[in-house]
Amino acid sequence: MKAVVGKVYLGQQEGWGKAILFDEVTGVITKIVPAASPSEAERDALLFATRVQFKFSKCNQTENIEGDIINALKGISDIYFAPLIIPGFVDAHMHPLGSGMRLAGTDLNLSKFDNLDVLLNFLKLQASEELQTSSETVSNVHDCGCHSGRKPKFFGVPVLFGCGLRKSLLTDIRSRSEDAGNILEEINAPTVLRDTGGHFAWVNNAAVEALCTLLAMEHHESSQAHELRNWKTQISNDIDVEERFGLYHGAWIDKFAILRHAVDPECDNLEYIGLERGLQEALSKGITSLGDAFVSISRLEVYKKYYSKAKDIQKIVPRAYLALGMRSSDDILANFHHARENIKDSLEATMPGFLFLRDVKIEMDGTFGCETAWTWESYGSGTCGHPRFKETDVQALAYACAEYEWSMHFHVYGDRATETALKCLSKATGKYGRKKEIRNKLAHVFMASDGVIQDRKEVSFESAQAIAVMTPLWFTEEWIGGYRMLLKQKDVVGLQPIKRLLQNNVPVCFGSDWDVSGLCPLLGIECAVTRQRPHSLHPPFRPDDSITVAEAFDMYTIHAAKAMFLEGITGSLAVGKQADILLLDLDIFSCPVTSIHRAKIQHVFVGGKTAFKRSC
Repeated sequence: MKAVVGKVYLGQQEGWGKAILFDEVTGVITKIVPAASPSEAERDALLFATRVQFKFSKCNQTENIEGDIINALKGISDIYFAPLIIPGFVDAHMHPLGSGMRLAGTDLNLSKFDNLDVLLNFLKLQASEELQTSSETVSNVHDCGCHSGRKPKFFGVPVLFGCGLRKSLLTDIRSRSEDAGNILEEINAPTVLRDTGGHFAWVNNAAVEALCTLLAMEHHESSQAHELRNWKTQISNDIDVEERFGLYHGAWIDKFAILRHAVDPECDNLEYIGLERGLQEALSKGITSLGDAFVSISRLEVYKKYYSKAKDIQKIVPRAYLALGMRSSDDILANFHHARENIKDSLEATMPGFLFLRDVKIEMDGTFGCETAWTWESYGSGTCGHPRFKETDVQALAYACAEYEWSMHFHVYGDRATETALKCLSKATGKYGRKKEIRNKLAHVFMASDGVIQDRKEVSFESAQAIAVMTPLWFTEEWIGGYRMLLKQKDVVGLQPIKRLLQNNVPVCFGSDWDVSGLCPLLGIECAVTRQRPHSLHPPFRPDDSITVAEAFDMYTIHAAKAMFLEGITGSLAVGKQADILLLDLDIFSCPVTSIHRAKIQHVFVGGKTAFKRSC
């Protein structure tokens, strides 16, 4: 038996506590010492910690101290303390396998360098090899969607448009470190990055490689990492630099494959390695349950293999709720039925309670940055974007999912894509009736008309049995500002309508969309409240749409758990639920909201077992 003591936020309905006892073998919470208020929880927990004289470490004795905490902990020697104890985060929309492959590629890169000169020469070589000259203009930007079937281009070179990289980041780097600034200068920054109205667009892979490598230095002990640590600490003492923007990982997956085979020519498990790295990163951010929002049939086997091995060796992993990804209309129903009949049961039996397959993913449209988000009103260039699937195919799949009680998970940016997805789901509900086993999800929801939000009977989130999955890092000018050059001003004003959704009782939860966006839930909570990035040079984006810390926290825990049918085992702390618990060094409910991102996760429990422990 183990226990944690501190100011405990149990969850939306459960309130506050000051100690939790849990069984490490079963992973179940067995007892909670309740508190009448947050102040009582904080007072009694601090008194306990003071008397037994320990901070962020285990306490091996409780001495003779009176009080309900001590009475509850009698006979227990394995006790942990933290200023704030919360349920594990639940990220309803991310891509851990592909993101993990990029991180693994960065790890391999770092292993090759002995000093800054070697790193610099490598990056310069990459830049010179990949640099291309083209007369293409901004208007020729192609679709950069990962599953679009063609490579994204900008000035003739692979690129991620926008990305939320704030315009002053390079200035920050150069002003804080001569070494880091020189690296970016030496790879010829003007040909690497293009100014796109408040954002930067990557113009060759060397730029991505440079910043990915530099940003990863924090976690390595090599000589060049030590040299760069000072500037890295200065620029990110309030926030991990990587969380300022997302990075296109397609090129990095290719690079990782090349690097890995150079190290081990016989290696044939690149995706397995990537999945392991991605899940490790999620746990380090306090994410104890996650939704992988696009998993191909072949990658379902990777999950099955990895979780089977984890079960055999008793490795601690997050719970994973998977969405079967459909790349095109070809054989869309056949693929669904194949997964339903031949894969689902055996996959979930691999590690019961930790691996789930109950969603089908459709990318209904593209993005605003590429003018492929499907809208009713045209962009400044005159296009309205386009759907990626025929509506008849989507409708057929919606009927099949409703019949067999599977949920659908849509990527929607434009208001027309949102309305079409809701219409297909609503028709399926009308034909097969409402079913408690179905919880459809619409991810991103950048635009939505008042009609579908305000519960029209024919087409709405309610009639579609749908939940909005939103990414809070996108509630900021760093993301929205880059679209001003493409959208009309009145369209920008209506983007990311979280307040309208909540006011009309539309269920909303959060997902990071890692690694399109940063992974850290604490930063996401802050952005949802402040409506701007830490140290932003921009004013808050629509500050009237701000939500409270408690609301944002619940969207990253219990609401996300409900979206994935996990609310019975995680998402909050209660007797009988799994002990998915985080220990934080800062009380995010009472600190200034602009300091939430500063909180450090000291310890992560998944099912009562240690999954991550901060070493310093």
